[in-house]
Amino acid sequence: MSDAAQVHSIDALVDFRAALCIFKETGTDALSSAAAEVQRAFDWLQDQLQYWKKEARVREEEMVQAKLELNRRKHSTTVGGRHPDCTEQEKAYRLATARWEEAQEKIANCKRWGPELQQAVFEYEGAARQLSQHLDAILPKSIVILEQKIASLETYAALAAASGAAVAAAVPSAAGTDKKP
Repeated sequence: MSDAAQVHSIDALVDFRAALCIFKETGTDALSSAAAEVQRAFDWLQDQLQYWKKEARVREEEMVQAKLELNRRKHSTTVGGRHPDCTEQEKAYRLATARWEEAQEKIANCKRWGPELQQAVFEYEGAARQLSQHLDAILPKSIVILEQKIASLETYAALAAASGAAVAAAVPSAAGTDKKP
């Protein structure tokens, strides 16, 4: 049995090293993109909360105006002592009230989703920190070790090839032994 190592493909290790380098870059880019998306989500939620608070004030004013118009119309009398038709004012008031309630609902949703988003981000950040540590510290060390192993195997393969060539040169060829004097 031979003591020689059975090295068949150093190229596979070189390809693996290249894939690790690409993975590191891709992972780092993905973490950066995710952090930016998280910030955009917080900003968007905050913008929505501010928008709907402002919109609620505007819609509340519209609701108050619609209510005033309805009351004015209800308490006025027409010629002949009858009360005028208030259908349009009632419809406008119901619409204004529904719009104000929608704004209140949106504010409540923004306030509810803020803590839920924060909790989800907190859970994500733990795993993201671990991945970041692997990408920034452990993976580069692994790549260096892999490079050293590749260099050692290439040196070994070169020595094995050189010793194989020396052995082949020392053994006379079969064609040279058949010569007759």
